[in-house]
Amino acid sequence: MEKRMPLALWFLLTLPLMAKADLAEDGKESRIGEPMTNARLERILKTVEPSIKGGNGRWEMARDGVPLLILTDESHNRMRIIAPVAAIKDVDQQILTKM
Repeated sequence: MEKRMPLALWFLLTLPLMAKADLAEDGKESRIGEPMTNARLERILKTVEPSIKGGNGRWEMARDGVPLLILTDESHNRMRIIAPVAAIKDVDQQILTKM
């Protein structure tokens, strides 16, 4: 579990920097509130992990052996990154029931 939490945190912290680099490569200036498109995000994700699978708002990849699922909603300018944080056998039954 120790390895997975920092990985998700790393991904969330570095994505804005990668987006800024993507704009710089395109010769565009970053504008506050500019929506992230699926095409732009896919270019950024392929920079991080060339073997990424999927497209159009749903990608799967692994980072340091941890599977990641990235889901987007362009119309609401949202992105979700889903990663496992614990093995089911390590989760207390009471917590599992609440989840």
